[in-house]
Amino acid sequence: MQRLLGKTTLRLAPRTALRLAPRALHTSVRLAAAVPRLPAPAFSAPALMPDGSFKTVCLGDYLGKWVVLVTYPLDWTYVCPSELTAFSDRAKEFHDLGAEVLVMSTDSKESHLAWTLTPRTHGGVAKMAVPMLRYGVDLLA
Repeated sequence: MQRLLGKTTLRLAPRTALRLAPRALHTSVRLAAAVPRLPAPAFSAPALMPDGSFKTVCLGDYLGKWVVLVTYPLDWTYVCPSELTAFSDRAKEFHDLGAEVLVMSTDSKESHLAWTLTPRTHGGVAKMAVPMLRYGVDLLA
């Protein structure tokens, strides 16, 4: 485990789905321990790339690399931006450790673009250094 963003970050094997099992860390804190079991399912999703272009991103694009997949419910919420921008601000550190960060929500790539064009002081996330993917029922099918 490594400490990034002030939280404990688990390093997971590429293309690995997880079964989470609770493990006592302290008497008042519980941490879900990652237990690799099965290969992660292949997927592709439309994405807003860090350069502002749109692209379809496939999990296979990251074979041989560690992937940190961050999911959040919706763009324009007031809780998520601080966490997402923290991952974005430290994307180079993840890259230097051999990991790529992807963030996903159910919003469209156009919504992601509008959110990145909005300054952080006005509820946006400004420029993101990581791809922002859209997922939905079609991704899980």
